[in-house]
Amino acid sequence: MPKPAPTSSRPTVVRSFMLWLFDVPHGEPYVMTTVDFRWERALAWIEAQNAREGARITTQHLFTAAVGRLFREFPEINARIFDNVIHPLPTVDVVMPVNLLGSGMDRELSMVVVRNVDRLNPRQVADRLRPQVKQEREGKTENAFVRTMVRFGSRSPGVLRFALSQVATLAHDPRGAAFLSRSLPLSTLITNVGAALTEAPGLRFRAVAFSPPSKLIHIGSVFGVGPLERAAVVEGKGEAERIVVGTVLPVGFMFDHRLVDGVKAGRILSRLNELVQDPAATWGDAC
Repeated sequence: MPKPAPTSSRPTVVRSFMLWLFDVPHGEPYVMTTVDFRWERALAWIEAQNAREGARITTQHLFTAAVGRLFREFPEINARIFDNVIHPLPTVDVVMPVNLLGSGMDRELSMVVVRNVDRLNPRQVADRLRPQVKQEREGKTENAFVRTMVRFGSRSPGVLRFALSQVATLAHDPRGAAFLSRSLPLSTLITNVGAALTEAPGLRFRAVAFSPPSKLIHIGSVFGVGPLERAAVVEGKGEAERIVVGTVLPVGFMFDHRLVDGVKAGRILSRLNELVQDPAATWGDAC
């Protein structure tokens, strides 16, 4: 049997950050729900777009653009809680993690921010994302917060923890909170938690639940997107009802109950479904 790869007792920058970030009391007011979106029409629309010139569109780009439109239509979910007060956010900005494994970096993850997503169509999202992801994997992050934390973390986990504690203190000061809002714009987080399962025969992604990392700044919602799957779905009604095999996109949606209740969350997901079921009605036949 092959020998296991050697491990270091010193955690990486990302692990040190996670140890600090999730060191929070239990009982945060988040609710988790899971849905499957039918994705055949979305795939057909994506294929038609990719037949034209321009940046290649993927499911991630379409879903991100749909979330941006969604948050413009439901401003109550586009908010941050500070000092037990709900503060609406002036723009719709989406954060997404970047997988750095295999890129030669000494970190596993980084992140990118797509600002003003509600103004973008899927092709514009692709245009924004690709160069940012490329920079992250080359170690040329544009985010000042990430650069600073990597610099501190490269010294020692203790130095990073001290720096983060100072930032957390800053985050609970009104002026500091305003500064962090500009440095870390965050309407929602979209993470492709099921992407690693796309090439695992016999394994099916269902859902994920975790405590949102709101120790630094409040996060109102998280979308956890799985890989596209073939699944049995029901079509038609009454006597015309039948079971067929369709393509679905599994998504977990976690939201802060202080921002919206279950009824409103249901309406939010229903509207998201409408946006992705007919992309041509949302963004036109060409974008």
